[in-house]
Amino acid sequence: MDDQVLHCVCGATRRVPPGLTTVSCVQCGRAMAPPSELPTPAPSRARLAPATLVSQLLAASVFVMSLWWIVRHGNTDVAMIGLVAGASGVFAGGMAHRGGVGALVACSVLDLALALSCLIAPPPVRAFVQPPLAKLSPRLVEELATSMIVMGVVAAIAAIACLVALPQARRFARWHDQRIQQAARART
Repeated sequence: MDDQVLHCVCGATRRVPPGLTTVSCVQCGRAMAPPSELPTPAPSRARLAPATLVSQLLAASVFVMSLWWIVRHGNTDVAMIGLVAGASGVFAGGMAHRGGVGALVACSVLDLALALSCLIAPPPVRAFVQPPLAKLSPRLVEELATSMIVMGVVAAIAAIACLVALPQARRFARWHDQRIQQAARART
């Protein structure tokens, strides 16, 4: 039988008998494999990472403000929606960063809801946002409308960024699934 040629990620090759399944590279020490099973580098997440980070920061701010409202006022009716939405946004952002396409869509929907609630600014939203800002600085209350517009614009940009990052999330999820399949084949 002919020897098989195994390849390494560093570019080295090595001829080994066909029965060997685990061989280390002489140059770098990594495991060698046939060319078809070499790991491919992870696809870029240049759009995905910032989109999920901003989305998580927005969700965390909603969560903190809701928690502050519950502690300060003891009223959970209004704040529970923000608490659940904020926690969901933080976890969805983490799942989206790892290639979860559905989680990325959820981040976009939550960011869009935050953008609309800040830009429209109905009285319940203003009443919810004003006390924590007053605690931080009285000047922020004077500029409440401006602060809410800025937050709404940032949330709208985050929602658009999440939608733009969908193709990268799909590519990363496909790459991740291929890595899992390669690892399963290597163990059998």
